[in-house]
Amino acid sequence: MDESLERYSTTFVLLLILASMFLAVPFFFNFGNFITAVFIMAGMTCALLGGFVFMFMGNEPVDPQLVALLPVQSCLNVGKLMLDIGVTGNAFFLPPALTGESRVMQVNSLMVNSGSTVPEKVSFTEPWWNAIVPSSYPLIQLLRTRNALIIPDTPEEINTLFNETMCDIFEFASRISIEWKSEKLTVTLHDYRYLEGCAFMHNESPYSCSRYPCPACSLLGTLMAECTGKVVILEQCSATSAQDSTAVFSLFSPASPSTPD
Repeated sequence: MDESLERYSTTFVLLLILASMFLAVPFFFNFGNFITAVFIMAGMTCALLGGFVFMFMGNEPVDPQLVALLPVQSCLNVGKLMLDIGVTGNAFFLPPALTGESRVMQVNSLMVNSGSTVPEKVSFTEPWWNAIVPSSYPLIQLLRTRNALIIPDTPEEINTLFNETMCDIFEFASRISIEWKSEKLTVTLHDYRYLEGCAFMHNESPYSCSRYPCPACSLLGTLMAECTGKVVILEQCSATSAQDSTAVFSLFSPASPSTPD
């Protein structure tokens, strides 16, 4: 049985037991009217809550494979449009302090990143002609409104934020591995629930993930840019096993603001 359904089943049984106990007490003990009414009300409340839990039990959980495929075609379409206008490089996540925007923005280099180092000729000059809103923006907004997102600024706190966000809040993965090495960050999502989407995108185009990443990788890049105040480049993203997905990011501080050449 799915873990969430098992929790609902256990809660339903416990509520029924409590309801039966509360309703049975007045029949075996001679309490006054007030106490008897309290027990009856408590029993009815438990029974009512049990009814709500039972309704949730009746719904099948959403298939993770279906969820994984939902953003795929949109990401592929945006990537194709980028290619049509000559944008071939990787996704750059730019912090608000650099752009003057209220949120992290994504731009793409006109050159293909080698995947090993930040291109030496990357410069930043206005206007932001190809800046777009990252695909993770709705998730960031949800974190702010529902989870009171606090932006940390140390590697240890960033690691904690990634763990809480990816594993506890959104439950994208069972656990997460993070490796900081100089100005490079490698993040592995273990038992990633939506790996089918990664595989589909990679089969269609090996570079589609790094050009316009799905909301999960975009969320990592966006949070990293906002936490560090640096430009974050998604160098590569791939399924490293049948259950895990790994994203590699580079970080650097540009000398002056704006769009990659």
